[in-house]
Amino acid sequence: ENLSLSDALDLILTGREIKAKKAKAMGLVDFLVEPLRSDVQNIEEENIAYLRSIAIQKVKQLIVKKPSNQKSGLMKNIKSIIMENSYVRNYILSQAQTKVMSQTQGLYPAPLKILDVIRQTLENGSTVGYNAEAEAFADLAMTNESKALISLFHGRTECKKNKYGNSEREIKTMAVIGSGVVGAGIAHVSIDKDFQVILYDKTSAVLDQGKSQIVKNYQTYVKRNRITNAEYNRILSNLTCQATFENLEKCDIIIEDLFEDLKLKQNILNELEQYMSKHCIFA
Repeated sequence: ENLSLSDALDLILTGREIKAKKAKAMGLVDFLVEPLRSDVQNIEEENIAYLRSIAIQKVKQLIVKKPSNQKSGLMKNIKSIIMENSYVRNYILSQAQTKVMSQTQGLYPAPLKILDVIRQTLENGSTVGYNAEAEAFADLAMTNESKALISLFHGRTECKKNKYGNSEREIKTMAVIGSGVVGAGIAHVSIDKDFQVILYDKTSAVLDQGKSQIVKNYQTYVKRNRITNAEYNRILSNLTCQATFENLEKCDIIIEDLFEDLKLKQNILNELEQYMSKHCIFA
């Protein structure tokens, strides 16, 4: 009741986080508790004592008057009158659905189910809404999208654990095959991490363009004082551009950025295998 429909839809459909002060301003929370000082000895006892004092303060406010942050009855009445208008409700929900379709292309069923549940709740009351919510959740839990997202979550969680431990061989030198936007971008972020990077492209014009983009980006960093001239020179010294497969036997990893042509990729890999060391990773 404290949130406008548009604010509620934004939070529910996106799941985004908001800061405490904004949540209070929106009416999502009634009261903010200041954090304790860092020099407090017994945090648990201080927390309980502090929260008890806040609770007593709020009770006293309720006895003598309404909480100071409660919205006026007039504003609530105006909001209720507006939301009782089916045209206004439908317009807001329609705009939300248009935005959802634009962002998801209809590939995620959950946001559309959410809108349907909210619509039923507004039109028929909370009891109908709760039943619709339970049915929608049950339906969504069995979808392929749900299973895929759950699998993705578990996969990311497992990857964060790094169960393989530290690598047996340190990666020092890498090559990027293809100096287009993506290839040059990979080289750009890699030389900054002190990897020795060989940027390859058989077309000299494309290779020059990729190198120029990398140089231009780091020159911009110098102008904005993000790096010094010395750092600029050190970083770019990690980059080698070439139109042959020379020195690729030194590479610990080779990353290809070629056109999505399977035959082309197979031919390049066959040719690269003549130069790659046994420990080299091809990605």
